[in-house]
Amino acid sequence: MGSGKSLRAVEPDCVSISVALMMAQTSLAARRSEALKVFWNDCGRGVEARSPQTCGLEEAWNIWSDEVRGIQGNFLGLVDPRGNVVQFYFEASIPNSVDDAEHLRIVRLDCPVPAERGSYVRPATIGEVARIIEQVYTVGAIDPRSLDTKFDPW
Repeated sequence: MGSGKSLRAVEPDCVSISVALMMAQTSLAARRSEALKVFWNDCGRGVEARSPQTCGLEEAWNIWSDEVRGIQGNFLGLVDPRGNVVQFYFEASIPNSVDDAEHLRIVRLDCPVPAERGSYVRPATIGEVARIIEQVYTVGAIDPRSLDTKFDPW
């Protein structure tokens, strides 16, 4: 009433805007994910922390689940575009008698912050690590405070 435009004339504009927004969000999420880097160690094999490699979410999950065995001392680390790091370090090995280790709280989540001379840390289960990896890739950044950590001075 009053404008003379029918709903049909307005609908394509709304659809175009929605599609453009979805494409922009998808593109932004892809750029965030591509900007994340990974380093890891599995009994001396892996990618060194001083030269992490760009890695997508699925590849990071595969490294955590297939490459980094649940052996004390093995770890996976993610680096965001600002240089923030989160590391997942096996403090103990998965016992041979365990079939499903998802519930085992044997991983140390560690976010080192050199400027504060310490790390934000907490214990984590193996299953939590997969969810945290997804969270980091979704957000595209690492914020230790959002990971329910406590500060541990060096």
